[in-house]
Amino acid sequence: MVDQKTFNEVIQKKIKEIQDLFITKQTQYADQDPLANFTRGAKLRYGEESMDARFEALKDYVGKHIAHVYNNNLHGAKVGESIGDIAVYFIIAWAMYELRDLEKETNLHIPLNELKNHIDEKVLVAFPDGRVEMFCVIEHDGLITLNRGNIYMNVPYLKSLNLEIIQINENTILCGKGN
Repeated sequence: MVDQKTFNEVIQKKIKEIQDLFITKQTQYADQDPLANFTRGAKLRYGEESMDARFEALKDYVGKHIAHVYNNNLHGAKVGESIGDIAVYFIIAWAMYELRDLEKETNLHIPLNELKNHIDEKVLVAFPDGRVEMFCVIEHDGLITLNRGNIYMNVPYLKSLNLEIIQINENTILCGKGN
């Protein structure tokens, strides 16, 4: 029989291994989107990228590992690897659960033309590549424009970059990839 001290040491070791495996998988699969692998899977399998669809994609991925563990005993080939993958998937699932309402709050599609309601306001613009820059909303050459120094980004320009504003909130504009 295993004593409590040994059991606790193994649990702590496994928690560290899960953390290391998560970091390894993130570098393999993620890009700007920390859920990139699930986003792609959701788009392919379910035709959308919502958190619910990404969660379904995660369940698809973890299912093969659960089936492998179910069909083997503790000494089966790669059972330990599958158990580690299952642990990581379930921690990601837990994070998705925690973030489920955040998507509803931040993925509000606001048309670019609504910038006209923010003339002369200073706004932070968060770009998909992680840059955050301060701009002023102005009307320039008859177009609603984000201005910073000699940089002018009007609505047609943002659209040409395939960007759309997905949130305007408390003087912050979040730009995301359009369709």
